[in-house]
Amino acid sequence: MEGEFLTKGLGKDRYLKSVKLSEEFEKEVYRTIRDVFDELVEEEKGLFAGDVSPDKRNNPSRGYATLATLRIDYRLAPKEKDSLNKSLSVGLEIVDEGKQYQDMDSDGSLSYVYYKIKNDDEQNFMKVKSQTEDPNINFGEDMWNNAPGIFYIPVKDGEGFKEGLQVLQEHFSRFGDQFKQ
Repeated sequence: MEGEFLTKGLGKDRYLKSVKLSEEFEKEVYRTIRDVFDELVEEEKGLFAGDVSPDKRNNPSRGYATLATLRIDYRLAPKEKDSLNKSLSVGLEIVDEGKQYQDMDSDGSLSYVYYKIKNDDEQNFMKVKSQTEDPNINFGEDMWNNAPGIFYIPVKDGEGFKEGLQVLQEHFSRFGDQFKQ
């Protein structure tokens, strides 16, 4: 069986095609995030650190409920010299159905766009959560334990991905100053 599987993967460049497809998918995800959020960074310069070079991350998470995370981090401007480095983390997360966010309707793995403020305190998260009125925005725990929670929107297709990012961008535009250090 193993040899047959390897043969199929090597035949007709199947494995190579899957790698190229994966790379193209990741590029498109990052490009879309930047298209939506770079505009925000330009408009809200006071919220972000002087050098706003986004930090791009890809976390394939085998063995966890989170199967993959494609995210970009934007450093927030520090309020005090000694404060923690906060960052706005925006991304696409794909999770194993039934292990995380069980209220989401899906026919397989679950995908959502999200943002979180890394190294923020729970009081800020809860304050923004209580003021959020958009019924499309959900709240969840951060599976990586570096933020008090996440704001997320389930997505099923490319259009939903972009629309979800735009809703989250507008949300952060409205509440971002509450996350300043």
